[in-house]
Amino acid sequence: MRHPTKPKLDNVLLKWFQSARSQNLPLSCLLLIKKASDLAISLGYSDDDIKTIDSSWIQRFRKRHQICLKFQSGESASVSHESIGKWINERLPLLCQKCHPTDISMLMNVVCSENYYQIVH
Repeated sequence: MRHPTKPKLDNVLLKWFQSARSQNLPLSCLLLIKKASDLAISLGYSDDDIKTIDSSWIQRFRKRHQICLKFQSGESASVSHESIGKWINERLPLLCQKCHPTDISMLMNVVCSENYYQIVH
């Protein structure tokens, strides 16, 4: 097994992932890349290190920790209405402020495509 190139980031991202998974939050590779990049910035990684956080890096992270991003369904996997409302009202506007309208449209297409792929496969 390959050792992480960014062990501190690997550890912090794993803890965040476990917390998010325990709350039954929907997770995707795109979200992991974004969260890893944000964490790398807060941990003081260089711009060059942050640029290497891509789908390949996330795939190796997932393989190291045996993470499978499958669609979760049913009552045990449902997210509370309170969590959804909080995310829509607090987090989504902050994310949208940083994006150009075409970026938001493209992101929605990617999210829908990834969800479709997970459901079909």
